[in-house]
Amino acid sequence: MKLFKTTNVNLLKNFIISKKVLFLLTLALFVIDFSLSKPIYVNVLDMPELGVPIAAVFAFIISLLPKVTAKLLAKKQYILSVIAILFGIGLMAFIYVGNTN
Repeated sequence: MKLFKTTNVNLLKNFIISKKVLFLLTLALFVIDFSLSKPIYVNVLDMPELGVPIAAVFAFIISLLPKVTAKLLAKKQYILSVIAILFGIGLMAFIYVGNTN
C-alpha cells in the first residue's frame, strides 16, 4: 500500500503552496506594503508625485517575493531561495526603520 500516489508526489514537488493562496498573499503584501511605504517615500523625497510610483514599485517587488521563493524551493535551489528571503526581510526592515523615524 503506497502512502502517496505518483501524481500527488509530483504535485508536492511542483507546488509548495496553492496558486490561490499565493495570489491572496501577493495581493495582501502589495496593499499592506504600499500603504506603509507610501508615506515614507512622500515625506522623505518631499515630492508626492515621485513617492507614490516608487512605493508602488517596491510594493510590487515585495509582493512577488513569495512566488519567487516558492518556485525556487520547489526547484530545490535553496541558496537562491535564502537570498530571496533575506532580500524580502531587508526590504521590510527598511520600511520598519522608515516608519519609526
